[in-house]
Amino acid sequence: MDSNSRSRYTALLKEDWIKLGYLREDDPGLTKKLHPLFQHTNASRPRGAEHIWPQYKSEVEYDAMCAEMGTIFQMASNMLETSKSLDFLYQVANSPRKTSNTGSSNQGRPCKEFGWTEPPSKAMGRQMARVALRRLSRSLTFQIGDPEVNPAVQGSFGSTEATLEHFPEGVKMNDVSSKSGIASKITLNEDYILRLRELDAREGDTTSQRISLQLKMAITLCHEIAHALAYAVDGEILETFTREYDASIKALMEGREYQRRLIGTDEPFYRNETMAEIGYCWENQVFGGNVFWSGKTSDPLFVSKWPSFFTDAEFPRRGKEKRTARRYVVSLHFTRNMHRQGFWDSLVPGDSTALYIKKTIGIEYINPDEEALSMDSSQINWPRDESSSRVSRERDGQPIPDPSASRANETEEERRARELASEPRI
Repeated sequence: MDSNSRSRYTALLKEDWIKLGYLREDDPGLTKKLHPLFQHTNASRPRGAEHIWPQYKSEVEYDAMCAEMGTIFQMASNMLETSKSLDFLYQVANSPRKTSNTGSSNQGRPCKEFGWTEPPSKAMGRQMARVALRRLSRSLTFQIGDPEVNPAVQGSFGSTEATLEHFPEGVKMNDVSSKSGIASKITLNEDYILRLRELDAREGDTTSQRISLQLKMAITLCHEIAHALAYAVDGEILETFTREYDASIKALMEGREYQRRLIGTDEPFYRNETMAEIGYCWENQVFGGNVFWSGKTSDPLFVSKWPSFFTDAEFPRRGKEKRTARRYVVSLHFTRNMHRQGFWDSLVPGDSTALYIKKTIGIEYINPDEEALSMDSSQINWPRDESSSRVSRERDGQPIPDPSASRANETEEERRARELASEPRI
């Protein structure tokens, strides 16, 4: 019985459904206010660009969109402000880009790397990252896009593009520094919102599919925001876009045709990582890997080491991939905890492992590249089944410990037992 069915029985209370077993006690969901990034408007933005969501001119239209996307925005708001996320975003916003000794971009330019700047303190660095995210809300724009019209979101939940629209002089993340970066527009794939609607309308219990899709959408939102923050501090991209824009305007004034060239926005490597893609770096830092979804609502989410050969896009790389890679099923316990406000309220302060996903049962895949490096160490520690590609990291029936100090992977039964054990005895 889903929420739409329960809503027809207006005489019954939420507590009645809990007592009857149709609702979990923690199903009321998330209560955190939306981060300024996801709100409708920001008064500090330029006149004519006040709306973060320009498609929705009225509060009524925006509220209708939030009725479908609100849980996703709340989850993303929580994720962005976890300790590990803030530590990484501090580096994105404040660490200088230095030329890397290895690797080249797909534009043939030398690659850069970042991430070696120590903040004055952990607490101050995280606060500086919070400030950077709030400043980003002064220029970041969102839109919902039809993938048939916008190829950038075909096959993905969203994409981020740098833009001079409304911010021709660039944007600043720091009042002290004169360095400017470029504004961004994030386009969200309308197809995934339609899939949420289909799951809500479908008969039967679709809770697991719905919350899995919501989780993946929230993760991808944060993934794209990490890109937008990187653009907002990238002066080289601003200069390149400005030169291209000036050249097109000059051609227009002179009555000439001008063929705009495709501008590459290659990103730097994070520390010693072997692939340069800041959105995936954010996922890796926060979840301990890349969270993958096949695109089918019937399939679960998976988590895998990153970088690996699973990422087949043309991102700058240095070094070769391993001979094998594994995808582990993300348990529904983790997914439910991400939707439970009680979990977020009980995060261990400063926990840098808060959202690490427990890798228990998975599938091993062989790298098709014959020149791949030797086996991954996990092949030795947790060999796959002899008769299949199944991998289990449990030994002798003993479960592996939760990698999250905040118990992100705790089952409901484990939580109930822990809470019962902590209750004072009379």
